Amino acid sequence: MLTDPLTNYNVFVADQQLRNNGYVSVINTNVLRDGDTYDANTTAIDLVVNNKKRTVQGGAVGRITQQYGPGIKRDPGYSYELGIAKTGGALTYGSTYEEFSPEYDPNDLGFWPWVNYRSIEPELSYVNYKPKGPWQRWGYGFNGEYSRVIVPDHFFNLAMEVNTFRVLRGFNAFGGSIRAEPVLTYDPFEARVPGRLYEFPTNIRYEAWISSNYNLPYAVDMRGGYRRFYERDRKNIWAVLENRFRPSDKLFFILSGWHEFKDEDVGWVAFHNDDIILGRRDQWTTEIGLEGSYVFTNTLSLNTRARHYWSRAQYVEYHTLLLDGKLASTDYTGLYEDGSSRHDVDFDAFTVDLWLRWTFAPGSEITLGWKHNIFAREGIVRQNYMENLRDTWAAPGINSISLKAIWFVDAGRWLSRKQKS
Repeated sequence: MLTDPLTNYNVFVADQQLRNNGYVSVINTNVLRDGDTYDANTTAIDLVVNNKKRTVQGGAVGRITQQYGPGIKRDPGYSYELGIAKTGGALTYGSTYEEFSPEYDPNDLGFWPWVNYRSIEPELSYVNYKPKGPWQRWGYGFNGEYSRVIVPDHFFNLAMEVNTFRVLRGFNAFGGSIRAEPVLTYDPFEARVPGRLYEFPTNIRYEAWISSNYNLPYAVDMRGGYRRFYERDRKNIWAVLENRFRPSDKLFFILSGWHEFKDEDVGWVAFHNDDIILGRRDQWTTEIGLEGSYVFTNTLSLNTRARHYWSRAQYVEYHTLLLDGKLASTDYTGLYEDGSSRHDVDFDAFTVDLWLRWTFAPGSEITLGWKHNIFAREGIVRQNYMENLRDTWAAPGINSISLKAIWFVDAGRWLSRKQKS
């Protein structure tokens, strides 16, 4: 059985620098497959322009995706973005508009999960760069979002956020933000059926962070947040701790941890008797990471990254999605005949990356890499981290070794020498 035909992947980029640090780029990705499997092509143009003082910036991006082949009838998809902003001075502001058609699909060589929406996002910020008292600098900001579904035309989302930060003279910093979705919004993705919407509850999110001076041998970043939904007892709580160590000028590593708890989170689980079933679940996600680098010389370095991602979800209730986007009771139990859950899940991903990089010329390098992956999934939700980690390590893993060479050729200089000769 043929699962993946012989395939050619190609990426082409042409870039031209413009005055005042602007640029224009043309990007094309192309996928050609052997046999009757369809082919794909994506083309984009990216433009950024600045005024002479570089205090005002405008930008535009346009993209077209195509999928074609024997028996394939798919309309081309498009997306575009337009933006203008005041970028100079203490007070900056701007706005961006973006639109993604229902047919937009660059995923044959790339990844983009959300389509069929249009959105406008204004932003305003003020930063004081003049030190005063204990403060090195400080600032405030505001940004908003208004989105609509394209087909059928329908309100999608409205959000507003305010944020602030302060940097002390010793380069220790702290800040926070408040983001609100003050009206009922309508999620066009969760139902997994085009045209069906899920009524998302009003909510408010609070977040705060602290960051110490990165110039010291040890620095710490801490972040925490709370999101309250005005629907039953639904809420999200998360915390992040990142320790940054620099024992010497050659050695640097980061030990980090992140944990999030979602109480009564809602998501799609199944189709049942022509109904769309959404489940209410408690979800815990934990991620522990270690990344570091050792520099032998200015051209040779060793880098590593290890990560354990652990997520588990336990379902407490099921609902059917009505045509108006609201949730109603259902006779769907989500259970097997023996009484165990069909949808409870415990998922682990343990990955290790190690690569040795040698820069043998400006812009040119050779990289030798090793990757080790372990993925484990089961229907029993565990709560003991160390027990779960031992079981994950006992699962079969996948090892891969790669060798990559990049050689930068200055075509302009090469052509100039050829013409002179």
